[in-house]
Amino acid sequence: RGDRRTPQTLSYELELGRFRLSGVLSRVMDDGLRQFTASKAHGKTLLALGLDALVWSALGRTESIDRVVCDQERVQLAPWPQSVARQRLEELLELAALARTQAEPFMPKAALEFMRKDEESAGLKAAEKAWNGEYGEGGDPWVATALRGAEPFVDEAATQRFMELARTVFARMPGLDVEAETEAESGDE
Repeated sequence: RGDRRTPQTLSYELELGRFRLSGVLSRVMDDGLRQFTASKAHGKTLLALGLDALVWSALGRTESIDRVVCDQERVQLAPWPQSVARQRLEELLELAALARTQAEPFMPKAALEFMRKDEESAGLKAAEKAWNGEYGEGGDPWVATALRGAEPFVDEAATQRFMELARTVFARMPGLDVEAETEAESGDE
């Protein structure tokens, strides 16, 4: 069972507009990128896998991405067109840079729960439950400190911004069932 070949690592450095993104992709094989996590399919886990898939595509790799997530079906993802992946990474880096200068009411677990629902009201209810639940992100004192009172599900403006950020981050993320038709599917390069 399983692949007995030894995976390699791939160091990368990408120039993306005003940003330089560098890191290491692990589990690289001759025929593609292997993504495995024993974690459940929560926002933080799927965000990390999605970012790695974007990097893989931004590097111009054309081999498939083989993803296995705890309690999920194994999926094969086609890489996105390089230019589309590079643009998407730059958009996300711009958002990350903004979050360093102002409080942004976003945490990935609650945001993904919001995106998993078809109706906004149902999404907000699911996100609020994830935010305030037993292991909710909203109970983290560091999150509360960082938000400086701009807490979603309490403050209306923060809740609106939370929904906007959830859509911005997760609506176009490789391998998520919440995504709309991607440029990879439409064949744009």
